[in-house]
Amino acid sequence: LALIAIHRNRAVVAALQSYFDGNYQECADRLRAFSSAPGTRAHFLQSLFRGAALHALYWLGGERDAALLTEAREDLRAAHRADSRFAPTSADFSPRLVEAYQSVR
Repeated sequence: LALIAIHRNRAVVAALQSYFDGNYQECADRLRAFSSAPGTRAHFLQSLFRGAALHALYWLGGERDAALLTEAREDLRAAHRADSRFAPTSADFSPRLVEAYQSVR
């Protein structure tokens, strides 16, 4: 994914790599600990991937934790606000995440 290659912050890159390795809890935890200024590319990536990781955890947990889904949706909504032109595709994300992202726009 080109988003990883263009970002220079190692903490963000490590978190994104955790996501693509399927370590969703690690990704979410790393991104919770990361501080980024609203309006920056780092904030967009933080919101997008934390939301994606939390959504994956919600789905893998049997879709039972409503608070987890709410947090995931809030992050995905923040990502959309940060970059309204971005549209995730199934080439990089699960179809469930693509659908979830489209539903918060």
